[in-house]
Amino acid sequence: MFIRVQVDSADVETVKSKEGEIYRKQRAWGFFKDAKGNPDKYPQAFDFFLSDDQKPYPVNDYVMAGDGLYLTRERFPRLAISKIRLLTYSEAAKAAQDFFKSLTPASV
Repeated sequence: MFIRVQVDSADVETVKSKEGEIYRKQRAWGFFKDAKGNPDKYPQAFDFFLSDDQKPYPVNDYVMAGDGLYLTRERFPRLAISKIRLLTYSEAAKAAQDFFKSLTPASV
C-alpha cells in the first residue's frame, strides 16, 4: 500500500497539550482511496507530529513509509499509525527494492 503525500509548506506549528507538553506539527495533503480502492476526488489535509529534533519536511511529493503502521488490540483489531515517516519517490523505490530483495532467498 502506497499513500502519496504532498507537503506544500515547511511551516511548523507548535501546540501545547492539556498536560502542558509542547508538540510540533506539520500539515500535508494525502491522496487516499476509498474502501473499493478508488482514489478520492480531492486530497485530504492532515497534520502529523515531528519529533523534538526533527527538521520539517521540505516542500515535495512523498510516499508514506509503512514502518509506522501497527495493529491495535483495543476492543477490536484495527490499523493505526504511530509515527509518520515520509520518503521521497527515489527513497521509496529503493526501500521497495530492499524489501523485495529481503524476501528472495540468496540462492535464487
